[in-house]
Amino acid sequence: MKKIPIIFLSTFGHCGIDWLHSLLDSHKQILIMPALSFYRCWKILKLDSLKNADEMYNAWYNYITKYIGPECKNIQKQLLHSEQELNLFFNNFIKILNQNGIDKKNVFYAIHESFALAKEIDLNDKSIIVSHEHLPWPLDSIINDFPKSKILMIVRDPRASIAGLYYGREKEFGYLPDYTFNLIFETWFQGLDFIKKHKNRLSENVKVIKNEDMHDNLEREMRALALWLNIDFSKNMLKSTMITGELAPTDSKYLKVGEEPDLENYYLPKNIKKRWLKVLNLPYEVLMIENLLNTIFITFSYSRSTKYTRVSRIKAFIYFLFPHRGLFKRWISLYPSFEEFNNIEKKLKFSKKIFLAKFISLLPGVLKLIIIIFHSIYRRIIIYFFPGERWQRYDFPI
Repeated sequence: MKKIPIIFLSTFGHCGIDWLHSLLDSHKQILIMPALSFYRCWKILKLDSLKNADEMYNAWYNYITKYIGPECKNIQKQLLHSEQELNLFFNNFIKILNQNGIDKKNVFYAIHESFALAKEIDLNDKSIIVSHEHLPWPLDSIINDFPKSKILMIVRDPRASIAGLYYGREKEFGYLPDYTFNLIFETWFQGLDFIKKHKNRLSENVKVIKNEDMHDNLEREMRALALWLNIDFSKNMLKSTMITGELAPTDSKYLKVGEEPDLENYYLPKNIKKRWLKVLNLPYEVLMIENLLNTIFITFSYSRSTKYTRVSRIKAFIYFLFPHRGLFKRWISLYPSFEEFNNIEKKLKFSKKIFLAKFISLLPGVLKLIIIIFHSIYRRIIIYFFPGERWQRYDFPI
């Protein structure tokens, strides 16, 4: 199995990675599991700290059975579909771990081999393994761990991508949380840093496919992708399917669950632009995105609607620093009580730091509001100027 070439599928943000995954899903030469995000699992499960095969087995067993096993309600993420498959998977998993060890690479192979055995997939028929990593955080680690692997990324007009996430989160929460705003932009910064760092590998071992090009001429793009993947082109690459063979649902934040649009019209460039313009309805939001991600616009030939000047860059950075409009309105509406401080108080009381909890509860509302605003600005400054390891701010252990 270790001789089969590996391609890691990732993205810059909300760019259509699930759609691209679904187009590869039923290709007979590809071994691809549902979107596991192996490296993310490794981080949130703290698997580096485990000492033996039994501990590794238990960690994966608990995670898979709880989140993506036979009881999973999300059919796109469901890894195993019956108790028989679950038993086959883990019976083989523990044998492979005991035989090969529990370092990250061997566990990666053990997961994929156990999946193939559980699904009765003949690995001799597979030309490549495609492994889905939903966000770009681990790409440098992947290249270090698997230096012969390839990276396939999908990109989309940042305005359309970011507007979709804005819309989805505001619909869910009624506002855009600071955490989500920071995550959105940091994933783009992370992906951009990766492309800059590995620009000499572009086309050979790193390929970026544009969402818009796929909508413009899917067969042309899939034929080019098949050539880069060194597999045969198949008509199956022109339809979205899941592991069950069923058609995959359309992935769009603007749609209700289960809603299927008229795809021919829904993804027309003019209609996509109408949607993101409706969400990014303040001029400074488009200005901010186009300036902060200017290199993306240049590299992937996205046309800007604002000028790129020294003044526009300064304005964009100032807009980036301050809390999103919906969040600021929420703070004002909650004044003088703030959920952020209530959470801090609860954590301090839980830690039996009663004096500190009492001190925070006595702070005047005005001071609390000022602290929240400056903390938000401070985090943006860190993200932009002193990012360090960006992933440390996200995907915490469970």
